[in-house]
Amino acid sequence: MKSVTAWRSFENAHRWIWVQAIPLASPADAHDAMGALPERLLANLRSRVTVTSSREVTAPSIVGATGTWAREGDTTGDMGLGRSLIVAWIATTTVCVLDCSGRQDQWEWPEVVTVATRQTQRVNGGSD
Repeated sequence: MKSVTAWRSFENAHRWIWVQAIPLASPADAHDAMGALPERLLANLRSRVTVTSSREVTAPSIVGATGTWAREGDTTGDMGLGRSLIVAWIATTTVCVLDCSGRQDQWEWPEVVTVATRQTQRVNGGSD
């Protein structure tokens, strides 16, 4: 399966967010891609932290999405303890991935779900 991937990364006040969208030909292709996603995630080569733990968690519910998957990671680095919340989901025929990271207390799942819901609305042709 071949596809084109678009991703974008943003930083604000020591909080980072990385957004990826992978459009595929059909919902079946998107579900197949989700099956391989966990082992195909890219490492952040600019990151200056060490991952101290990583675990799959119950994926949050995202309005308009199917096939959700989630992982939490703990890190340590120059700024102390950190946390990464990763969620992936399918919006129609597009696989979306969102990685929110920063200091340990800077991201919580409800905020991640809000961003993922807005991304899903955009992918599905809606507006903010």
